[in-house]
Amino acid sequence: MDLANPAYALDCATIDLFLSLVIVGAPSLDQGVEVKMPALLDLRGNIPRCIHISDGKLHDVNILDQLIAEAKAFYVMNRHYVDLARVNAAAP
Repeated sequence: MDLANPAYALDCATIDLFLSLVIVGAPSLDQGVEVKMPALLDLRGNIPRCIHISDGKLHDVNILDQLIAEAKAFYVMNRHYVDLARVNAAAP
């Protein structure tokens, strides 16, 4: 598929870490820690354009504040990234 303009897909992976598995000899640290890793994938290739690592408390929509939108590019994302208040504030 050939597109005249760049196309990107935005998705987020949640990774659960258990400190007792990471820190050897720390059996009292059985609580889990969550890490989120949103990635912006360039659909013309297979290399991510941007990866952001944050704690699991950051909501998916907040990654949009970190991205610099490219003019005339297409962005594909799921509805976790939709914030109608943000869209209405950006409208002229």
